Amino acid sequence: MLGSAPALAQPKASNLPCVLIDTDTNFDDFMAMPAAIANRHVSGIITTEGVTRPSPAAAALVKAYRQPGTARSIPVVIGASPSPEPDLSAYPWLPRLRGIMERAHGLLAEPMVPDPATPASRKGLPSVVASLVADCASVDVLIIGPFTSFASYSPRIRAKIHQVVMQGLPLTTDEAGVSGSTSFNCEFDLTACRRAARQLAGLHPVWVDAPRGQEVAYEPHADMVNGLRTSGLPSSVRQALLSDATTWDPAFLPRGNGGKSLLWDQSAALYLVDPSTFAKVGSHMEPRIDVREFRELWTEAVNNWTPDDGS
Repeated sequence: MLGSAPALAQPKASNLPCVLIDTDTNFDDFMAMPAAIANRHVSGIITTEGVTRPSPAAAALVKAYRQPGTARSIPVVIGASPSPEPDLSAYPWLPRLRGIMERAHGLLAEPMVPDPATPASRKGLPSVVASLVADCASVDVLIIGPFTSFASYSPRIRAKIHQVVMQGLPLTTDEAGVSGSTSFNCEFDLTACRRAARQLAGLHPVWVDAPRGQEVAYEPHADMVNGLRTSGLPSSVRQALLSDATTWDPAFLPRGNGGKSLLWDQSAALYLVDPSTFAKVGSHMEPRIDVREFRELWTEAVNNWTPDDGS
């Protein structure tokens, strides 16, 4: 196995178009990834530091998503952290959320940390990621976290990349020509974001964000989680999300301490599933359907998961 943690169920590539997911495992990532897994061939998941740290996040994803009785597994690779370490005091809401997400959305009593003597550690991240996509005809990279890992591995797989779909807004440049950040994913490791911005040239980059200023806020709702099936991967996602709704449900969110929940990464994942439901707004894409339809689309997408037979 190439990954740095046990793996998730998924069929063999066989020269199919593949998806790589690069995530910092926040609550919206946690909701976004199953929609992609259920509808696209995901050849690997890379955990990059952001809301969570790479090692415990990798173990948490396996705990929350892994299904028995499936023929193949999605490798979960421990990705990169910024250097030097970021100043977390700028994010007073982060410690509480990190504690929940690193415990598989509260399903674990304590975070799990994989053995550091793993293939990713020995071979290096670019080599491991290249191995993940070796049998893929092309690769769509879904980035729903900071760019620290992508900036490292993207040159190695550049020839395979079909498009890069990212949550958020592209970097802006002020009148003095100094680039700034427009989202947490860029802000958390601005150096990597700037480097990635240069690497994205020619890779069909697509930025996706949730609509703002809607009459009905573009945010998650309990109905979309309650509508998930009670078996398989949908059931695992449902169980984890309902175990602590204070991370994602606006009805319970602690205001003033990171207390905001929009359909951010869920939008980026559903762009990969059904781009026809999106339209361009300035420099990025947004869903062109109302939030009620979007919630139903997400539930339907996750419920589309089926166990594979190895063929």
